[in-house]
Amino acid sequence: MLRTQCDNRNVGTDESTICDTWAPESDTATTVTGTGSDLDRDYTDSNALARVLASSPTVRECMARQLFRASTGHAVGAGRAPEDRFVTVWRQLPADKQGSLMETLVAWVRSDGFVARSTGP
Repeated sequence: MLRTQCDNRNVGTDESTICDTWAPESDTATTVTGTGSDLDRDYTDSNALARVLASSPTVRECMARQLFRASTGHAVGAGRAPEDRFVTVWRQLPADKQGSLMETLVAWVRSDGFVARSTGP
């Protein structure tokens, strides 16, 4: 239910009232399909989707890949071998650390790929 609030002030009097009414929520149920991952399922609302995203191994790995890409300037189509090597290192973190941006960054800095440099294509 969505809560709406109105403030009725009667002009010329000291009387004012605040009324609370409840309006039904619009239907927010949805289905995610086609990802081939733990995200493919029905969701009753955005809260259900958010709970699954927060605990999803797919989302955690995506975060690790995005950190790698952003910190290296590595484009998606530029070959995935370096990125995949980093994800292999990242997967060695304990499961409870894989969702941590800080732990993922530390794993990147400690990895062999962090010091590898290339001057050409």
